[in-house]
Amino acid sequence: MKPQIISLDKAYSTDAIKSKLKKDKIQYRIPNRKNAKKPERLLP
Repeated sequence: MKPQIISLDKAYSTDAIKSKLKKDKIQYRIPNRKNAKKPERLLP
C-alpha cells in the first residue's frame, strides 16, 4: 500500500521524480525549516 502524501527532501525533489509522482497521482510536499513544524502540502 502506497502512502498518499510523500515528504520529499530537497535532494530528491528532481523533475523526474516529481513527474513520476504526478503520474501515479501521489501527493508530495517538500519540507524546509520554515514549515517543518507546520508543513504545507504541495499538490502536484
